[in-house]
Amino acid sequence: MLGAGAVLVFAPIPIPLIGTAPLLAGAAILSANSKSFRRTVQGLRHRFTFLSRWLERFLHRAPRIVRVMIRRTRPTALYRRARMRRRVA
Repeated sequence: MLGAGAVLVFAPIPIPLIGTAPLLAGAAILSANSKSFRRTVQGLRHRFTFLSRWLERFLHRAPRIVRVMIRRTRPTALYRRARMRRRVA
């Protein structure tokens, strides 16, 4: 599902961003079963704040499995760790 969603996002289909649904569903399934994928998504959300803001805005409209994925990959722990490193240095 993740691969199909990635292909459909950029496909010239008249419905804009039709690939986001399978992309988010695939990411939700992988994050539920893979700790390394969940940490990767968390790191991406920490690095790209626009992605994190977009997912948080989408949270109330998402299906339950996607809401769980968005909540589990919040980058708050990484923000806290970066603040602690700045304080020590």
